[in-house]
Amino acid sequence: MLLYCTFAGRRFNYLKILSRKSKHINLSYRLGFVLLLIFSHFGISAQNLCNQPEGSVKGDFNLEEFTFCAPKTVIVKDKSGGENIRYNFVYQGQGPEALNPNVPFVDRYRYTGFVNPTIFTIIQYGTKDGKPMYACKNHVVRQSNKAYYSFSACNRTSFSLAIPADSLLNDYDYYEISNNKFNTIIQTVKAEDLPFEKTFDLPLPQRIYVRGVYNDQSKNCSGDIGSDYIANPDQVPTTGLSIPFNANIDALLLNDKGMELDVKGGLASTYSLFRRDLGGTYSDTPVAKGLKPGRRTVTFDESTKQSCFMLKKEQTGCRVEESAEICTTPITQIKQLSGKQRVFFEQYPLPYKEVADNKDNFVKVTQQKLEIIENQILYPGGKTILPKQDSIDHEIFGCDRVICYYTTTFVEGNNRGINFRSEVRSNLKCYKPSDRKIEQNFSLVASINAEEKAVLNIDEIQSSVYPLTQYFIYQKSGNNYSIADTLKAPSSKYTTKLDASEKSYCFKVQAQDECGSSSPISDPICTIYLNFKDNKTLEWTKESPFTSPVDKYEILTKGASGNLDKSFYELEGDIFKYDPNLALFQDEATFRVQAKSSAGSSFSNVVLKELDPKIFIPTAFTPNSDGINDALFLIGNTKRIKTVEFKILNRRGLVVYASKDPNFQWTPKVNEASNGNYYFDLRIILDNDDVIIKNGSFSILK
Repeated sequence: MLLYCTFAGRRFNYLKILSRKSKHINLSYRLGFVLLLIFSHFGISAQNLCNQPEGSVKGDFNLEEFTFCAPKTVIVKDKSGGENIRYNFVYQGQGPEALNPNVPFVDRYRYTGFVNPTIFTIIQYGTKDGKPMYACKNHVVRQSNKAYYSFSACNRTSFSLAIPADSLLNDYDYYEISNNKFNTIIQTVKAEDLPFEKTFDLPLPQRIYVRGVYNDQSKNCSGDIGSDYIANPDQVPTTGLSIPFNANIDALLLNDKGMELDVKGGLASTYSLFRRDLGGTYSDTPVAKGLKPGRRTVTFDESTKQSCFMLKKEQTGCRVEESAEICTTPITQIKQLSGKQRVFFEQYPLPYKEVADNKDNFVKVTQQKLEIIENQILYPGGKTILPKQDSIDHEIFGCDRVICYYTTTFVEGNNRGINFRSEVRSNLKCYKPSDRKIEQNFSLVASINAEEKAVLNIDEIQSSVYPLTQYFIYQKSGNNYSIADTLKAPSSKYTTKLDASEKSYCFKVQAQDECGSSSPISDPICTIYLNFKDNKTLEWTKESPFTSPVDKYEILTKGASGNLDKSFYELEGDIFKYDPNLALFQDEATFRVQAKSSAGSSFSNVVLKELDPKIFIPTAFTPNSDGINDALFLIGNTKRIKTVEFKILNRRGLVVYASKDPNFQWTPKVNEASNGNYYFDLRIILDNDDVIIKNGSFSILK
């Protein structure tokens, strides 16, 4: 097969790219195409330097022959007078980033290793008068006089042959068609008769030769032109037929606006392209019509949706011709994770849609890779995609990288007895840190510490792609929020200087990573102001501390550990006061309120209600040394007692015992007290200087 495509202002013999026989051309071409995709993705014009970019000057060099036979070494000579001149002998239309000014100077290149005529571009690059300088020249390299043509088998008794008009690849004076290496010439075609197409009534199979000839014998190449084998389409071997010019999608390359197709087929034929959604059927209306062999651009919506395509030959009369079905494998999502990105993509759909009812139809994936481009440099080797794998992780480093991804899938199979191979390239998805907004990957908790200062706790839910470096703390003033302070990451606790014991304060937070990308500013979160109204009712801020309603309010008090973490009571989110049962407490009752919501948590200040201690003297005791109720002492919580004066008097009013120790114990000896009634006077001064006076009587029972 001989095809050509228009690319970057010049044409190539596309056979080399498809057959992989000329690897240096193929790799250069593919990289050039990828760079074009990157430019397109970011709205940058792909810069074919042969078109003399703005701000550059035109160079010049000498190329003596523009059509010659290979193998041959081409030597160029500068005529520009520029500086730091270099040459690229297989230029593919890339921008200046692909031309390295530091490579060694080379003024010659040997073209060899291919059979079919190929168009090459040589570019000269350097500087002149302080400006970039470029000059390009195209030339055709042939190893033989093999003409540029195609053929198609109609049936077992005839075949069709076409020679297109092409001023570069078919510039011979006449053409000879034979079926036994020119011992018998079955047709001679003059240059002025192009384009030429004819059906030959000859039984198949046949081996044919098509040679171009120059009248000037010095221009003819001596290499063997080789032959093409035209098989009998009615005799399909078990291995399938290989028909070079049968309709096929040799490559399907998705882009933002549709796709690029490498259409294979007869050079005098045109084809219609049909599409179906995965799981659907083909529409009767083609996506595109009149497609000729070569690289073709097709525009259609939903280029990121998985679809399948096939070609149908538009001409009738010879035979019905349809290509194998080729399906896309789009990249669907790029998910940011800690230090890496997860790239999601569609697998190639298998098995082939007709494999169940026709054993001659099958397709298999021979290779699938995720290709990675960092700052317009193709990642060596890519990453292999395993069967049934739908995502791959890629570690990323540095803030200034533009990272792009696409998948390549190579498939081969048999379509109605005819072998085929195809390459599928997904849409290009790029990641540009400078355009990125990081997700809000943290939750907020507002609280008030023991010093009654408002505190924000920032709980990171998941790590960012790049490490966080700081948080911006926004504080509400009136109806507006403004930056009040910053908190350096990885610290996650921010203590304000605001006294939150008398009012509520509201905050917002924004994170920033080491690349300077910022998260959206968070929803507000507020502290809760709690007070003890009339020394009996807990009341707190009526507005929700979040943008969303409060799910529950929980009253917290001190637990066994002494921390305010014991749930005392729970209320619905639209209740803002509560009367606690203070009888359940002794010397003091301590409370705080927690608001719970899916938006986060918020805590109030702490309120403390000091209670008069419950202290009393027993009404009787039995000091008989039996170890049971042998002593008289204060019963209750004495923690708040600062001083005490305690006296015991007998019935005559005489003091029989006195103490100033809150923890006194009176165990009278046998002769100190007898059975009967006694009286006491108790005066207590509390830690807040309140005075408690108690008096009464008790009995001694021995």
